[in-house]
Amino acid sequence: MKSADVMTPPGPPLRQSTKPPKVERPLPAPEVPITAEFSFPAPAAVLSCNVSNGLHFQVKRKWVAAWRTVAAEAARAQLDDSLMGYRVRIQLVLPVRGRRRRDPHNFLASVGKVVADSVTDSGLVWVDDHHIWCEAVEPVLDQQATEVTVRLSTTGPCAEVCCSC
Repeated sequence: MKSADVMTPPGPPLRQSTKPPKVERPLPAPEVPITAEFSFPAPAAVLSCNVSNGLHFQVKRKWVAAWRTVAAEAARAQLDDSLMGYRVRIQLVLPVRGRRRRDPHNFLASVGKVVADSVTDSGLVWVDDHHIWCEAVEPVLDQQATEVTVRLSTTGPCAEVCCSC
């Protein structure tokens, strides 16, 4: 049998892998981090995952949409693309009221996820909020703060499994 007679396998054609765009820039040494920060007023209540998980799905959808829209607009307005192509650490400073004891890590699953998705939507920091590009740090709960502050800093080049950087 000749090579031209070889049949292609049945079924749909194989998908081409989609790689993020290659970033052409020299990477700085990890001991010289690039930092950026943006802030915005909280569009809705700052909820922990314990509270947000108990919300009706339509109420939660509106809450997520409000946070995601405001955070993405603030990121686009206050950031540039200088962090693209690096592994970035993200930390939130959340305004809270009252003297109640709170667990900061409970805010990662609610507010932290929505803000990280918003930064992804802005297209300025990382291609996806995958662990290759993004490292989330426990949020800081600040009773004196009036706005949500998002602190971003590079921790070095992307992980080695990322072939696009």
